[in-house]
Amino acid sequence: MLKEHFKNMSRPIVCKLMCAAFVFSTAGMVSGAEVIDRIVAVVNSDIIVLTDLNRELKPAVAQIKAQNLPEDQEKEELSKYREVMLNQLINQALIDQEIKRYGISVSDEEVDQSITRIRESKFLTEERFEEELKKNMGLSMDEYREKSKDQLLRMKLINSQVQSKVVITDKDREQYYEQFEEEFAGGKRYHLRNIIMRVSSDTSEAEKEKIEKKMEKVFEELKQGAAFAAVADKYSESSTNGEGGDLGFFRFNDLSPQLKEVLADKSEGEFTSVLDTELGYQILYVEKIEDDTGKSLEEASPEIDKQIYNASVNIKFQSWLMELRKQSHIKIIE
Repeated sequence: MLKEHFKNMSRPIVCKLMCAAFVFSTAGMVSGAEVIDRIVAVVNSDIIVLTDLNRELKPAVAQIKAQNLPEDQEKEELSKYREVMLNQLINQALIDQEIKRYGISVSDEEVDQSITRIRESKFLTEERFEEELKKNMGLSMDEYREKSKDQLLRMKLINSQVQSKVVITDKDREQYYEQFEEEFAGGKRYHLRNIIMRVSSDTSEAEKEKIEKKMEKVFEELKQGAAFAAVADKYSESSTNGEGGDLGFFRFNDLSPQLKEVLADKSEGEFTSVLDTELGYQILYVEKIEDDTGKSLEEASPEIDKQIYNASVNIKFQSWLMELRKQSHIKIIE
């Protein structure tokens, strides 16, 4: 079945493909059950198999199926997520190959320190942290250590190949300050977290009612004293999932009229009721409130540097990754 894909491939790749096929077939013979797996992508001398892809897709698939979308729409959404996730796995394979090429490593101590920082930022004991990992991510501590190690290795590579090449000039700072002058003008600022369950324009009223009921249950959980960040990681359909729903700081005057109204009487540590917003049902949490008197260019420089740096790193990283993909042998097998 794989012969058509072997053409124009190097001997090491062909050997890996044959070994993979052998492992899948013999596994089925030993267990007495048919094991169905196949190769979905070749990345230089590495392969990505369907079980790898499905494992990474599992959380997104569960979320999509829980929405009870029409069959055609569900297929379309699943197809989009599959394409995105496969490309992410290809990128990860390329990055991991570069890690090996440059001989980058991390020590057990570095992994321990990283995990400890994350655990302490969530104010969790070791036992509670392990429970949260199992409950929210389905991971054991050993599995989480491996993921943390991979992440640290990738961060080191990105630092050496991308971050270290970012240079910020005085002119860059001045232009940013002038462009976003209002951000440094002062006023009350709110550090917010959120929990969101998304509702699209074509969501039926029946489905919208279901989502609202789910959010009301989340609200009750918060009222009973559950930590907002942990609940956000568990339920929120947000890009900040894994960060406790952290949205960062917002100037009060920049908030929508709806949010101004509900946050005006909230203090630090308080959260709103379930809000019906344009993005979906949300609960907002006030982490911190600051009275900002405004900042000069000199005072704002550290914050400006951070913003410029993050934007520059993202642009350079995407450019570096695209160039890496161009130089690599990548074959997606449908």
